Amino acid sequence: MNKISRFILSNRDPRRGAVRKDIVCKDGFSFSCQASEAHYCCPRTDSPGEEGYSHVEIGFPSKKEPLLESYSSSFAGDNVFPLVPVEVVEQIIEKHGGSTNLE
Repeated sequence: MNKISRFILSNRDPRRGAVRKDIVCKDGFSFSCQASEAHYCCPRTDSPGEEGYSHVEIGFPSKKEPLLESYSSSFAGDNVFPLVPVEVVEQIIEKHGGSTNLE
């Protein structure tokens, strides 16, 4: 299972339903990374199995991120990026110096 899927599955906050804490990068960049049956992800489930998620929903980046531009969608709003491949999320994290809270 990929790191992004492990982060999503291990950071569910029961007080906020299926919303997980933000991923915070070492340069201060942060963003919401969500996946569940209620999010724009693949597979669209709360339990993705051993393979994990291949695509996730990214939301509310702390600043504009060019790697997300091609995933913007009028139906999801200006600050939500549906079906972003996990590999792109990993590229974004690497671009911003790694993560402070992604194991």
